[in-house]
Amino acid sequence: DAFSALSTTQRGEDYQRLQTLGIERAISEQKAVIRQGANVIEKKIIRNSGRFRYVILHQTPDLHFFSHPLALCKLALFLVEYLNVNTSFPLIHISNLSLSYQETNRKQKPFLICAKNEVKNTYLVVGITSMDKVQSAEVQGIQFLPSLPSCVIAYTSSNNSNFGRKFRQAALRTGAHICHHGFDSAVVEVSADDIFKFVEFIQST
Repeated sequence: DAFSALSTTQRGEDYQRLQTLGIERAISEQKAVIRQGANVIEKKIIRNSGRFRYVILHQTPDLHFFSHPLALCKLALFLVEYLNVNTSFPLIHISNLSLSYQETNRKQKPFLICAKNEVKNTYLVVGITSMDKVQSAEVQGIQFLPSLPSCVIAYTSSNNSNFGRKFRQAALRTGAHICHHGFDSAVVEVSADDIFKFVEFIQST
């Protein structure tokens, strides 16, 4: 529908309908990113594992929007940029299996975000590099939100290989059932029954 809506060969009512539908969906998704990002920030559910930061999303009204990697990536970028510019934001620091709120090192770290797909009973998992590794380059057409810097995240080979390698190791060592999305090794789908041991293994590596 999206490609058809933008086609210059389409004319008439069907073309107008598809174009309007595409614009409305894009607006709805963008609003969902802002709402969910604000919810994560307000409830302070970003976890700091030491090597990276992560969020696990479930039971939220906008969850269905984040069953697609692009939407989930936009949310991750929104949260990473927020962390970088708000030094007073308290993270949940994980140490010896205990959780405590405290001011954390502002060093930029890789970020992992997991969103539950209630229909499939799986989690979509997206890993991105820290913002200090972001290059101003158009890669895969994924742009920052308008409120963020006017550059595009660079899904570099090192980002894909690092997260891709960790994801494969986690699946092998924990027996987690995973499925890769497309050609991006930094995007996987994990069974809901396996998500916590999957993330726990990545924390320890």
